[in-house]
Amino acid sequence: MDDMLKDFVVEALDLATNVEEHLLRLERDPDNKETLNAVFRSFHTIKGGAGFMGLPAMVAACHLTENLFDALRTGAAPVTPQAIEASLTASGFVADQLNELNNGAAPEQLASMPDELERMLKDAIAGLDAPKAAPAPVAAPVAAPAPVAAAALAEAAPAASASADGLDWQAMYAAVVPAGTALPAAAAAAPAVQAAVPAAAAAVAATSVVAEPVAAPAKPNWDGAERRAADPKPANAAPAKDESIRIDAVKLDALLEVAGESVQAANQAAVLLERLSQFKFEGQAATLMATLTETLERASRYSAELQRATLATRMQPVGRLFQKFPRLVRELAKDL
Repeated sequence: MDDMLKDFVVEALDLATNVEEHLLRLERDPDNKETLNAVFRSFHTIKGGAGFMGLPAMVAACHLTENLFDALRTGAAPVTPQAIEASLTASGFVADQLNELNNGAAPEQLASMPDELERMLKDAIAGLDAPKAAPAPVAAPVAAPAPVAAAALAEAAPAASASADGLDWQAMYAAVVPAGTALPAAAAAAPAVQAAVPAAAAAVAATSVVAEPVAAPAKPNWDGAERRAADPKPANAAPAKDESIRIDAVKLDALLEVAGESVQAANQAAVLLERLSQFKFEGQAATLMATLTETLERASRYSAELQRATLATRMQPVGRLFQKFPRLVRELAKDL
């Protein structure tokens, strides 16, 4: 494997690992635009390198996955479990091909993209597996007021309008008509009608309240569509500047070996200096001895710092050992 292909495999494997982490995070937070963009960029980068290296199967898988996440970013397709599953399958296919290249396989020996993976990605792009929206609930019809209540309201309307001017018509009628005079049927029924009016109005009001709840006042600039309120999120911070470089582990091992040898040499010089200190020096020899002691102490300190820094550079984060466990737990949970 030539150097260019080797560098591509190393970088693409890192991107594939990060893609898997992003996909698992996206499954928990489907509305995270930053994660969607990160996955899109990763597949786009891998596709470009694979095309330059002549890896058609990897290019095809990355191209379809890139189209899927372009649709997810723009809202043309929903983020569904089927879309996440298709993306994870594509990520696994890309990682498998990269591992084969890393193990010495030639590019022309790699398998083509499976038809099942192609179908899954195309279905996710088309949104075929998206759950259908539930029909909007139909409001219950408002019950019509009872005939008796409606009749009572209709008969009481003239009386209500007549008393609106503040005059007591019943008192005026009693003052004009002698006592003991039989009242007309309509006049006799007036108290009953007046008593029935509040009850009928209360019944109609209760029916209206139950059937049609009072809607909340519309918000300013409301377009009539109810949407789920998004959780307030802090403004996206500026992306951190990439200040890391890729170094071959063999070179780091060589540097670590040299640092260890320098520490041993500094320790041997310290032993020799201790032996020299047993002699008595005068004049310029004493001055040179003091300067030599200070210089060797500084060299010993710098050698120890160089060794610690090289060790810290050579060590890898422990988290890399557990990167595959979230995906493994997810697959086991699906089988249960």
